[in-house]
Amino acid sequence: LLVLCCASCSKEEMQTGEGETGYLYVSLKQDVTVDPVFKSTASEDMTFALVIYDWNDNVVATYDDHRELAAQPLELRAAPYRVTATSSSAGAAAFDAPFYSGETQVVVKGNTLTSATLTVGLANVKVTAAFSDEIKEQFSEYTLTVSNGDGALTWSNLDDSLDKEGYFSATGMLTWTLSLKNVEGVVFEDITE
Repeated sequence: LLVLCCASCSKEEMQTGEGETGYLYVSLKQDVTVDPVFKSTASEDMTFALVIYDWNDNVVATYDDHRELAAQPLELRAAPYRVTATSSSAGAAAFDAPFYSGETQVVVKGNTLTSATLTVGLANVKVTAAFSDEIKEQFSEYTLTVSNGDGALTWSNLDDSLDKEGYFSATGMLTWTLSLKNVEGVVFEDITE
């Protein structure tokens, strides 16, 4: 009876692929379905951190640079996995610092090179500021501060921030405050929305 039980287990392992190993290769592509007016493009030179999780959500492997896994596929036990990719660290608010992320499920099969393609998309909110010609002509100082509740960024004619792109972690809210001082030196009450 003991021999039959062992033979049965081995046959089941072979059918499910348990005990076998395969190889995982990961490639990334960018999601370009956002409105082209506001689209930020992930540079091909960007590096993405990869984390590979098993079916119990345990971390199996991590890579600081996704290109490491392209150069040398990872040997894994034949099983389902979840792979995540993230660019740089995501702060609450930063200028010129888009954050991209993506995730996919993959099943590694025994004695096979399995390819997983992750689609990475912009994962934070992009904000730019534009001031009308009237404001530029009638005000010597104009400043716009935008906040998501966790962080804030300020665009002002007093520094080089006007042409910068602001990126905010998605908190579900954005508020702004406009501060103005006209050419005669009169400071106006802040406008907040």
